[in-house]
Amino acid sequence: MNAFLKIILAAPVAALLSTSALADPAPAVVEAFAAALASLPQDEATPAQNGTSALAALLKSAAGDPAARKVFSSKMAALLTTALNHDSKTFLCRQLASIGSEADVPLIAPLLAEAATADMARDALEGIGGARSAEVLRLALPKVSGKTQAGIINSLAVLKDVAAVSALAAIAAGADPAAAAVSVDALGKIAGPAADQALETLHLMVSGKLLDDVQDARLRCAGPPASPEDRARSLKICQTVLEKTKAPALRQLALRTMLQASGPNAPLPAAGDESGFEPLFNGRDLSGWQGADYEVVDGVIIGHGHHGGYLGSTRTDFANFILRFEVKFSPGANNGLNFRTDGPIWNELQILDDTHPLFHDLKPWQAHGSLYGVAPAKRGHLKPTGEWNAEEVIADGTRIKVTLNGTVILDLDLAQFDLDHCADGTAHPGLRRPSGGLGWLGHLNSSEQPGPIFLRNIRLKRLP
Repeated sequence: MNAFLKIILAAPVAALLSTSALADPAPAVVEAFAAALASLPQDEATPAQNGTSALAALLKSAAGDPAARKVFSSKMAALLTTALNHDSKTFLCRQLASIGSEADVPLIAPLLAEAATADMARDALEGIGGARSAEVLRLALPKVSGKTQAGIINSLAVLKDVAAVSALAAIAAGADPAAAAVSVDALGKIAGPAADQALETLHLMVSGKLLDDVQDARLRCAGPPASPEDRARSLKICQTVLEKTKAPALRQLALRTMLQASGPNAPLPAAGDESGFEPLFNGRDLSGWQGADYEVVDGVIIGHGHHGGYLGSTRTDFANFILRFEVKFSPGANNGLNFRTDGPIWNELQILDDTHPLFHDLKPWQAHGSLYGVAPAKRGHLKPTGEWNAEEVIADGTRIKVTLNGTVILDLDLAQFDLDHCADGTAHPGLRRPSGGLGWLGHLNSSEQPGPIFLRNIRLKRLP
């Protein structure tokens, strides 16, 4: 180290940097930094540590001085295309990742072209961030291959460069399986509508392990949603994955993502006296139930079927009872509670997002909580879509009562109805049955699309 540099470093650096952050740094500091840069080794045999300690001290002292940091970063960037050795350039790029600016990006960009320096350049560009860093990475992408290309793809993912989506989609559809896999992973990390659209196209083109990768990436595009529009898109992505894949791990991820995208999942307050109630759902699996298009994740049954689906209890001896459950709707969800059923003869209490515009022309006996086709329930007591509702159904002889979120919305005596001539113009002879099965009826909505429905905390108390 030359005498001048020793003197400068011995002086109180804080005093040298005491000028306003908006002013130019002290000339002595700039000279000291230039001298320290000049001491960096060029030959590969000399360790970079021999010249970096002085630089590190000055950089640390300049932490609170934006003007000094700007001058230092520009001087470091200018040396990257000189004959400095590899360790010295690595050190400079590491510092630029912390204090560099977009003005330094053009001087870093040439390092991307060489495999030996591409990784250090990527580290600096990721740290600087911004549109210019993403642009030079994107422009370098078609000029490199192998590990260098994979590294640049990963950096574009870190920077969430939406402008790279089309280039990444092209690589993902190409003949190089390794490049395709890393591109698909990057699309999932970039996320957003553009990335998901590219992945949606890819899932029609690829197969095998790459198809699973595409589905996994799509699920990362699905959440967490930030708006009602994002929520609808997230639910649709999850439904598509569930329709296309049989891989258990992916299905569980899709279900969990769907549940998270559906809205808050905090427990509801206790419903009151629970004495005598037995759980009909164990919170883990569908033991005691049979059917299709319903699955379990995180203590919730999700009805997501593209064909509606049905989930019935394996027991068929439900006569008089109080049934309590919690239900949450996705927009446009359409379901039903089937009780005292016998094969094709169904008695349905409507479970429906009756606030959705899809159902603007509902008949009164089609609203949520209604005895379908027979008697209407009071409307306006559902919580907003995406929130859990607490519901209680009492079937006691001919009396049917439904309470939703603490309000009685249906209370009737079947003995007072002509069950051969009901409100919907048909007969409902099944309502004369004293007992039968119990289950959930999955329906498509009026646009022939499934609206996922979420059920939990299902329990029943038998009545005499």
